Amino acid sequence: MEDDQVRHRGYVVEDKQSYVGWHRFPGDPYKFSESPWRVERGAPLFGEHQPAVSQELASPSLWMRELAHFSDGHSHGAHALPFQGMRVVAFPTGVVGPSLTALLADQGAEVIAIESGQTAPRNVHRGQRYQVAADVVNARNKKRVSINMKTPEGREIAAKLIGMADVLAENFSARVMASWQLDYPKVRELRPDIIMASLQAFGNAGPRREYLSFGPILLAYSGMTYLWRDPSVERPGAGSQTAFPDYIAPSFGALAILAALHYRARTGKGQYIDLSQAETAASMIGPAYLERLVNNREPQPQGNFSNWTAPHGCYRCKGDDRWCVISVQTQEEWQRFCEIAGHSEWLSDPRFVDLEQRISHHQELNALVETWTVNFTPHQVMQILQREGVGAGAVQTAEDLYRDPHLRERGFAQEVYHPLAGWITQVGPTVWLSQKPNSLRYESHEPGQDNEAVFGELLGIASEKVKALVEQGVLR
Repeated sequence: MEDDQVRHRGYVVEDKQSYVGWHRFPGDPYKFSESPWRVERGAPLFGEHQPAVSQELASPSLWMRELAHFSDGHSHGAHALPFQGMRVVAFPTGVVGPSLTALLADQGAEVIAIESGQTAPRNVHRGQRYQVAADVVNARNKKRVSINMKTPEGREIAAKLIGMADVLAENFSARVMASWQLDYPKVRELRPDIIMASLQAFGNAGPRREYLSFGPILLAYSGMTYLWRDPSVERPGAGSQTAFPDYIAPSFGALAILAALHYRARTGKGQYIDLSQAETAASMIGPAYLERLVNNREPQPQGNFSNWTAPHGCYRCKGDDRWCVISVQTQEEWQRFCEIAGHSEWLSDPRFVDLEQRISHHQELNALVETWTVNFTPHQVMQILQREGVGAGAVQTAEDLYRDPHLRERGFAQEVYHPLAGWITQVGPTVWLSQKPNSLRYESHEPGQDNEAVFGELLGIASEKVKALVEQGVLR
């Protein structure tokens, strides 16, 4: 909270709450040039605004007009996807940029990804299949063109595409777009109402604006790595090295773009969105920051321990490195759990007689629970307990997720064919809309595959000219 970058960006804000009074709390991880976010009122008491909301709902004309504004002038068929008619030009890199634009493309946006690299190899050996599979996931439903941005001609072609776009998205380091003369002041000259979203690691302003980073580093910077570990280890290392922020920032970015589109539909104005990936990670652990900012206590890692429930943890099960999480919420659930486990004597044990005692003796309790769970697979434990209304969930491997019947039934696993890697199972949509088409598109193109189509249809460049530009090194 005292870091110079955090201070410069004003991520920590102040507001007044009904019974806490004035206090500091984490803000939002993005800055809008035209319509900055604001806090109109602090967190309310239960029912505090009941009369005002009831009165507002009685006169819905205002918010109905607001909804009507968000048509953006497009006329769609009954089964059109929400973003049909919206064109996004993107310079995606790493995970954040491709994931952000995939969210928009899944729902109908025409996404043109400008990539500077060479086209994909024609022959893929086994060691490259993972990279190709990841490419399928990130590139789905997009048009992919390959431009050499080191050439003036390449930058000129990119500028023409940007001038025909509703949204420009990029997540390069802060200096790149300006070096190409494609920062917001310049692209605004190409299209005055364009929405440009930059998703840098630490944001596009402040002393760390030019720092390069990726998910695990941002996890540590936010404090999540410190909290996400086992406190019982004497010399603890990182509890997780996952790139978790890489998959959070795209969702924040999509939301910010939606807000900017809504604003443009009402006012006709585009704007610049400056999003900090580090701040999106911090936004995931807001209660921990409030512990410091409001209660003046330094938050500490808890591992799987809970102050409110017991047993509560991750328990070893039958098999190699197999686990199941269990959370017993009420006294009635505790009684059922003991009966299921065949240990009714635990109910009369003074250490476990009520919730307070179970929390106080959680380590002894966890050891006993594990004497039961090790006799079953994680999915057996989950099903046995869930049938009796006790919260439990198997810790699933990638293989488990691949075969999970619930995900399969929801269409989360999609079978797609890649010309280099063959048939690949990739993730499907996490959101289903009631008025969606019968099937979603899951095409995956290679880098540069859409050069002729995009440059021909949008810019009127003849096929022979496109081939000549490839030979000249302007296109790839």
